[in-house]
Amino acid sequence: MNLPTYSGFKRGNSKEVIYLDQNFISAIAKVQLGQIKDERFTAIYETLTVLSEDGKIVIPESTFHTIESEWASEIIKAKALEILKSLSREVSVKDWRDILDLQMGRAVEGFFSGVTIQPSRQEVFHKMQREFLMDTFFDLSVTSRIKDLFALHVERRKALFEKFPGKSRKQLPQETLKFFKIEREDEKQALVCDYFERPCRKEHLSNCIVDAYRVNRGHSKIVAGYREFDPDFRRFKEFCNSSELEGVPFIDIVSSLTAAVTAYEGARSPQTGDFYDILIVGTILPYCDALATDNFMKSLLVNRLGFDKKYDVEVFSKKDDEIDRFLRYLDRLTTCQH
Repeated sequence: MNLPTYSGFKRGNSKEVIYLDQNFISAIAKVQLGQIKDERFTAIYETLTVLSEDGKIVIPESTFHTIESEWASEIIKAKALEILKSLSREVSVKDWRDILDLQMGRAVEGFFSGVTIQPSRQEVFHKMQREFLMDTFFDLSVTSRIKDLFALHVERRKALFEKFPGKSRKQLPQETLKFFKIEREDEKQALVCDYFERPCRKEHLSNCIVDAYRVNRGHSKIVAGYREFDPDFRRFKEFCNSSELEGVPFIDIVSSLTAAVTAYEGARSPQTGDFYDILIVGTILPYCDALATDNFMKSLLVNRLGFDKKYDVEVFSKKDDEIDRFLRYLDRLTTCQH
């Protein structure tokens, strides 16, 4: 079966796409404001600026930068957004809900009609970011709900390992892997079933995603129309177990990261920021060449999930050796002839 691939289509593009999460943007801002001293971030900013001006890279902004900048002081927020605007040159990532629509549409088309539509890097970016309004993204109650759901997942993990007194999580790799797979499948099913407005309202983090997804979406009409040619949802059930659906990057990445946060990181309490990080990584990872994120997310993506290889992307963090590696990566782009 000829399935669309999200790993090989990046090669041969004239520009590298580099996504900087808010941690990196804030670090650059703090250096420029004199709040921290690390000239490597100055070098990163200057190199990124030159590469962008030379047309060798694209550094898109996203709504998640706006969301996470709200958690900083006003002076850091202003400087961070100024830096982001100068680097992005008005290129931004499309709304994640639109990208999920596109990926799901590709999967549906492939399964029901046999037509394979290969992904394009252009499908995820646009020149001007549309006006961002918080109340069209998440209800204000979602933040507390995310915390409650993370706590629920952590309790499930504790209950599992209480069956093995005296044993740590690291001493039970098979049980940890089993728990991870169960969590990932639960989150995946919640995403898929709720995407089509099926009666599956279990308490999963994915439900928060779907709540945001449904804003201004007329999915009930879509489902009503679908019932006309598949009244018992037989083909839909087949689609839910298909390789086409398995290949939808957003669902693969978001469900895997959500499960990894709760299954593998026993010594660290999940945070609300993790949820937003999962969303942006699920959106951008298949389309970028390099992702600069925090240590925690990098560890999950590379060490736990191997998504750097699966999605053909370099992942960097703010650890000392990682900052140096990022600078070397940028230096190579400086000397590279496109």
